[in-house]
Amino acid sequence: MNDPVLRMHMCLEVEGVTFFGLGRTSILERLAQCGSLQKAAQSLGITHEAALEKIHQTERIFGFKLIERIGGNKPGTSRRLRLTIFGELLSSAYRQWSENVEQYALQQAMELFPFPCRQSEPKEDYVVTRALPPTLSTQASSQHHLTSLHS
Repeated sequence: MNDPVLRMHMCLEVEGVTFFGLGRTSILERLAQCGSLQKAAQSLGITHEAALEKIHQTERIFGFKLIERIGGNKPGTSRRLRLTIFGELLSSAYRQWSENVEQYALQQAMELFPFPCRQSEPKEDYVVTRALPPTLSTQASSQHHLTSLHS
């Protein structure tokens, strides 16, 4: 028997709908690499519109912009996108949280199960496609919590 592989899916939800996880983190990281949401979305196998809607959904929850336009104000120059400080913080925090939880889960699995376990290889990025509900009762508390943590 091959060693069992630890796999985890971690995300943040509001009213049962994912609003931040690996998919949105992947969009932000790819956008930071190439400066284009179109290219970032294409590299993840989704449309520009789907990627933009996911970013906007998360921005509505937090009340903070994740991306901003730079350049392109003069003729002949192109407009690019970059992460805001909050976008950088959120994607970095997700990666750190995910890595910490996975390491702890692997340690626990090794201690508790009577067989060896191993960590999974990084999977290809993916994006959650469910839309957020129009009313979000936790929006205000999410904004307050993040503001107090990072101010």
